[in-house]
Amino acid sequence: MPKVTDPQQSALVKLKAHGGEGVLDKHGKIVASGVRLLGFDPVTWLRLLTTGHLEVRGDLRVGLTLKGEAAAIAPPAKINPHGIHSRREPVPTHPGAE
Repeated sequence: MPKVTDPQQSALVKLKAHGGEGVLDKHGKIVASGVRLLGFDPVTWLRLLTTGHLEVRGDLRVGLTLKGEAAAIAPPAKINPHGIHSRREPVPTHPGAE
């Protein structure tokens, strides 16, 4: 099973946040809950249809499948362990300190 790319996952999250169902406008963009989901290429929606994350629900209407709803869960924040820095210098302790 191909992994969902970051733009595809963002599109699924945005569609889920706007009701999980939308209609294609004449420019190939999805309109959901009266909001045009800008920033997503029509090819992104087509690929999500072919991978089974979206399904056709009528003329020019698409909606999330169970697979799409599962993929629409926002991933946990990625933390770079090498990016954590402390500006404090280590303080030496006196002899005999435990």
